[in-house]
Amino acid sequence: MNDPHTAVQDALMAVLMASAALKARIGDPPRLYDHVPAGPVFPFLSLGGARSRRMDDLGGDGMAQEITLHAWSRYRGQREIKDMLAAMYGALHNAPLTVAGQSFALALFVDAATDLEEDGLTYHAQARYRLLTSS
Repeated sequence: MNDPHTAVQDALMAVLMASAALKARIGDPPRLYDHVPAGPVFPFLSLGGARSRRMDDLGGDGMAQEITLHAWSRYRGQREIKDMLAAMYGALHNAPLTVAGQSFALALFVDAATDLEEDGLTYHAQARYRLLTSS
């Protein structure tokens, strides 16, 4: 089976980086990080953890990956963080992805949660997406 892990991450990043709605919320080019730099400018998104499992019922060598995306905001109140979640959802949910080495790829929203960090300034949201691929 082709290992689609890195290819799926690349496809996910490409879709998010191309989203006009997301650019309107986190800058152009979007502040979307695989590794958050020191002293980042808010708001921004970062990649979180991923879980994978085989899904041969997708045909060929199928795989389901759940990827967590983190949104970070210092806006006073939850409006900005929720707008960021909505922009991610608009860009990714039911989005066909172009994944190298895969003939089929689709992103589906799983769930999201928001919270205020202990510093009392930073809102943090986590959104999980299931990415299905098949070669």
